Formats: sequence, C-alpha cells, structure tokens
Amino acid sequence: MATQFRTVNSMCDVSDGLLSELAHIAQASSVGIEIDSKLISANPDFKELLDLDSSQVWRWILGGGEDHVFVATTSAKVPDGAIVIGKVVSGTEVKVLGISELPDVGFRHF
Repeated sequence: MATQFRTVNSMCDVSDGLLSELAHIAQASSVGIEIDSKLISANPDFKELLDLDSSQVWRWILGGGEDHVFVATTSAKVPDGAIVIGKVVSGTEVKVLGISELPDVGFRHF
C-alpha cells in the first residue's frame, strides 16, 4: 500500500469539510489549489446529491463534514483509485472553477 502512495505530496482527511482542509494544505505548502466543479459533477458518487433541487448542494459538497475520505496532492502520476478534482497552482488561494461565490464552510475547532 505504501508504494501506491509514493507520489502523494500532502494528504488530509476531509472530516472538517473539503474547502477547509484544502485551505490547510494550501497554506502549509504555500501553494494555490484550483478545484474544477465539472470534475466533481462528472463523478458518479455525487450524482444523487447533484440531482437534488437545492441551493445548498455545493455547500454540502464543499463544506460538509464527517466525510471520512482523504484529499491529497500528488505528482503527475495519480494513484490507482484516486479521483482527480483539481490541481495545485501558483498563488495562495483555494478556488473552485464554476462556482462564483464560495460558501464560508468547514468546521473550525477554535
């Protein structure tokens, strides 16, 4: 299993929300992160949620907590089973392409 993840540069569980955890990774690594909402929308795991007629769907996807999965940054070779949702870019912000107004989401411990 360790060899499968040798291309991983950073990793964090998303139990406090995807955007919140990506902001931690971006800050700790002095990079920007660009998420593509189309890549998330294309993932069949999100189909049922995205089919809901709710203004809250992207808030749930980007900020929902207690999701016990990992978000990671990797070198060019993506580990088997990983789902690409964006890329590391220069800068210091986390941006979501296709979402004009990012919700203020994520659990804050302090």
